[in-house]
Amino acid sequence: MKRPSKAGGFTLIELMIVLAIAGLALALALPGFQGMIDRRQLNAAAVDMLHAIHLTRSEALRRNRTVQLAPLDDADWAGGWRIYASAGGNGPYRAGDRLILQRAALPAGIQVESHTASPSDIQIAYNGEGRSVRRSRMRLSGSWHLRLKQETRIIAINFQGRARICDPARDRGKCESR
Repeated sequence: MKRPSKAGGFTLIELMIVLAIAGLALALALPGFQGMIDRRQLNAAAVDMLHAIHLTRSEALRRNRTVQLAPLDDADWAGGWRIYASAGGNGPYRAGDRLILQRAALPAGIQVESHTASPSDIQIAYNGEGRSVRRSRMRLSGSWHLRLKQETRIIAINFQGRARICDPARDRGKCESR
């Protein structure tokens, strides 16, 4: 006579132990995931800004006139920015200026600081020769620091108008504008 076989499966206690271990592993990994998400958001914001700078320069060359990149409110880059060709020369965005591109606000928590010789000149402009200039038409060089929690990315623009992204944690001593 055959014996009835035991039903396969897990007991409730075994299932509870597996769930407890999985929960513990997830709790330990979660801070690492948040750091990764923060780095990706910051990198994406820095790349967006760098692309906007490159577009500003290429539009200035294409139009053979000054094109500007400035914060939407002319004060805070984190609130978004616009690229435009001013109808009346250099200056803040006004009705009648030709809007080329506008970007909405950056993700919450990202802060942007500009570090230039003239802090009142917050915008980035390129003349028809592709050189970075201030609203006063003098040369512009400097850096824009994007920060989110402990992470920083720096966009540096040199006197020729070339822009690049730098990670100060990786590129120690090489993040100043050259």
